[in-house]
Amino acid sequence: MNTTLKGLLVGLTLMMGAGQGMAGYVGGATVSSVGVNEAGRVFVYINTTITQTGCNAARFDVASNSPGAKQILALVTSALISGKTINVATNGCIDTYPLVGAGAGGYIQVNP
Repeated sequence: MNTTLKGLLVGLTLMMGAGQGMAGYVGGATVSSVGVNEAGRVFVYINTTITQTGCNAARFDVASNSPGAKQILALVTSALISGKTINVATNGCIDTYPLVGAGAGGYIQVNP
């Protein structure tokens, strides 16, 4: 097998593996609103629809029992105030919204 083909196969394998467990993803989204309901669930509205198996929305939620809920709230609030964009990876649904955390995985990243 030649080197180019071998490199292509390795790259495709890594890309396929990286996508597993991160069913929904958007990059460069703008945060338009952030809130917390009485149960402690964080909800974040963005300008882009997250395509997540079972729930598509321009909003994602963070369950109140998620260990990183407070950190995520701080990150998205800082993005809202500063106007910076975020990358969001979700893996699951809560009600009709994509979910980050609560054992479902996913992440939030504020872009420079």
